[in-house]
Amino acid sequence: MNLHTGEGAVVYLEFMIEFNVLAECLNFSAAAKELYVSQPTLSKHMAALEEDLGFRLIERQPATRLTPAGVEFHKRTA
Repeated sequence: MNLHTGEGAVVYLEFMIEFNVLAECLNFSAAAKELYVSQPTLSKHMAALEEDLGFRLIERQPATRLTPAGVEFHKRTA
C-alpha cells in the first residue's frame, strides 16, 4: 500500500497520529481504545505504516516497545 499519493496522504497522516498515541501508551489495546478503533485495525494500520516507510517502528513481542527507528520517528512526528 502506498500511502503517499492522493487520498493516501490523509490515511498516512491518520496512521502517524495513531502511531504517536501508541508510542505514548505502548499498549495496542489501550491505544485502540483511546483512538476509538479496534485493536486489530490499529495493528493493521501500524503494519501498513511500517511497510510503507520500509522499516520497523514497533517491536511487538515479548512486550510492545519502540525500535530505535520508532523512537526517532516519534520524536520527529509527535
